[in-house]
Amino acid sequence: MEKETAKELIEKYVKAWKEKDLKMFLDVLHDHAEVRECTGAVYYGKKTLGKWFTIWNKGTNRVINWEINSFGFDKKKLVA
Repeated sequence: MEKETAKELIEKYVKAWKEKDLKMFLDVLHDHAEVRECTGAVYYGKKTLGKWFTIWNKGTNRVINWEINSFGFDKKKLVA
């Protein structure tokens, strides 16, 4: 994966949360994706992540602001 592609995927991931867009969220995930929340919760797999996203975004939950202030990319780690 190239740096610009990775950056675009991350930006779409964040946008999906801001817009509560399940399709956009799922489109950027690998089937075996893993998300670790700051609370310690860990979610594995696209299907589970889709359920988590849907449940979290029901009702009044909402991402108001999520800025990306820096972006790191290490192609060597992706290839290994």
